[in-house]
Parts: sequence; structure tokens; C-alpha cells
Amino acid sequence: MYGFQIDQPIDPNLITREEAAVILHRSVQGMANQLDAGRLTKYQIRERCILVDRREVEALARELHSKH
Repeated sequence: MYGFQIDQPIDPNLITREEAAVILHRSVQGMANQLDAGRLTKYQIRERCILVDRREVEALARELHSKH
């Protein structure tokens, strides 16, 4: 349309911290704790834009829910 080209499109498996919190049944702060603990890989796109891989989140959710 305008001639712009995206060199590296964002992977469709990357989701926001808020979306990950819903999958994990945690608060956004609880999700931040998982990131700080290194349990998930953080992809920082911009200063305030942090994404995580949905596949990692779903694997962590299975792990957390299997303990209950």
C-alpha cells in the first residue's frame, strides 16, 4: 500500500504478559514474577512492550496445573 517492508515480522506465537496471565490463571504481577524467576523467556520489543512465547506459557501452565 505505502511501500513499507517488514524485515522481521513478529512471531504469531508471541503474546502479551496480560494474555499469558490469563492462560496461567495468574495476575499480571504473578506473571511478572514468573518472568523475573526466569521460568519464561522475555522478548522486549520496546521499553514497555514485553512479549512471551505462547508455547512456553502453555507448557508452564500444564506444569503448574499438574501439581494440583
